[in-house]
Amino acid sequence: IDIGGPAMVRAAAKNHLHVGVVVNPADYEVVLAEVQRDGHLSPGTRRRLARDAFATIAAYDAAIANWFDDPATDTTEVLPQGIHLSLEKAQSLRY
Repeated sequence: IDIGGPAMVRAAAKNHLHVGVVVNPADYEVVLAEVQRDGHLSPGTRRRLARDAFATIAAYDAAIANWFDDPATDTTEVLPQGIHLSLEKAQSLRY
């Protein structure tokens, strides 16, 4: 379980008014293009990157919590006390 990495990502995301934090390599090209074109990241881009950073860390934390809730690790419980979900939209609704 990593503690330092997620803490640094959270700190950067919390300060999104002043910095951009990139957690998804798919964003490298977009971020680089915006910096090369404008000389900086727009507030909207920094906010989106911060949202993505917090979502990534939340998914990481949920995976850890679910591992600890795994009934296989506790032979007295059939089901976990809770389920920690981190969901991603698969597609938009048609209506």
